Amino acid sequence: MVWPRKLFVILLGGINALWFTLTEHQQIAGLTSDAPAPMLAKVMAGGSLAMWLLVILLGRLLPTFASTGGGSTSSTRSARSTQRSGGSKV
Repeated sequence: MVWPRKLFVILLGGINALWFTLTEHQQIAGLTSDAPAPMLAKVMAGGSLAMWLLVILLGRLLPTFASTGGGSTSSTRSARSTQRSGGSKV
């Protein structure tokens, strides 16, 4: 099932955003424009991007694995049974 994984990644993204807001944001706000960002802030930003891209990917996969668990929808099952029987299905 895809949706529990998607919700878990959304939860991780929310925790990452909260952690960034409470810790790293204060350090970054005090930096001058030419000072480099701390490495932890860069890692958190990259992790955040990766998590939200994974959320989008898992969202796109939801119809593929919807309710059957195997990626087979009713229309593809019907087409397979028609091919196996050798005739047209009415």
